[in-house]
Amino acid sequence: MEKHECRTYFSLNFDFDIKKNAGLLKKRRDCEPEEIGILNKKEAEGAVIKAFGIIPEWKRHRFVLGFNENYNVDVNEMLRVTLKDLFGKEEQIKKLKKEFSLSAILEIVPVIASNSNEPNQYLSLERDIIEFLYKSETDIDLDYYVV
Repeated sequence: MEKHECRTYFSLNFDFDIKKNAGLLKKRRDCEPEEIGILNKKEAEGAVIKAFGIIPEWKRHRFVLGFNENYNVDVNEMLRVTLKDLFGKEEQIKKLKKEFSLSAILEIVPVIASNSNEPNQYLSLERDIIEFLYKSETDIDLDYYVV
């Protein structure tokens, strides 16, 4: 690999806390604990589409609402593309999280080529991104790889 890469995405993830879902588990003996979160997938998907006007991509127990893998040395520019449909909708995100027991995650996955002459990616977040994360109660996950 000679060039750096990065992907960013925002997702709403179903919560698999067995303690939180104990009552539902008693009612639904026909499913495994890890399946509890997806029992209300269609209802949650409808609410997500209504709130944001976009059809989320369903991946392994989560709705992906924004995705970007067009590398930019400034991660903030990538994140603004990822979050473009979500800025100003922080309250809707919090409402969906509460209603469907979801968590919100902003994932940043830079892959740095050790043999590249390119400058490394700037990973310091700017105020608009930090405000969005705070207002929407979104966690950030940074998976950093050097290859």
